[in-house]
Amino acid sequence: MRYLNGPYPSDIEYRESETLAEYSEEGIEVFREQFGVKTAEYTLLTALLIGGYLALAPKTLNPQIIGIAVNVLGALVLARGLFMGPVAIAETTLGGYGGYNSDLRDLMIQDAIDGFWGAILILSGFLIQAVVMLPPFIKSSGIPIV
Repeated sequence: MRYLNGPYPSDIEYRESETLAEYSEEGIEVFREQFGVKTAEYTLLTALLIGGYLALAPKTLNPQIIGIAVNVLGALVLARGLFMGPVAIAETTLGGYGGYNSDLRDLMIQDAIDGFWGAILILSGFLIQAVVMLPPFIKSSGIPIV
């Protein structure tokens, strides 16, 4: 790493690196806390989707529709979120001499968590669609099932 004063950091650069380390640790704690909250929210949402599907499936819903709904939901959540970890968030929100911006950090943490769950929901929706389409595909293709 190159410093302003050659191979060794100045006092200000050293203090900034210490502040970044402390801020990163605090950011990791906030990240874990908010991840737990968001996990509970998305688990409840997924349970409601599955419960709604099970209640309506025998009557009207094609299983492929629920896969599309989960894809749309995942895309909306992913649009809110950005893939960024706690260290990158700390580096982005740590100001120069003014210190860090904890409000910006908290918003970026929420975006990163939404990005994670959005990707999970999109992949789940595609998986649901694939599972639903597999039996008709096998039957129509004439693939022998052993």
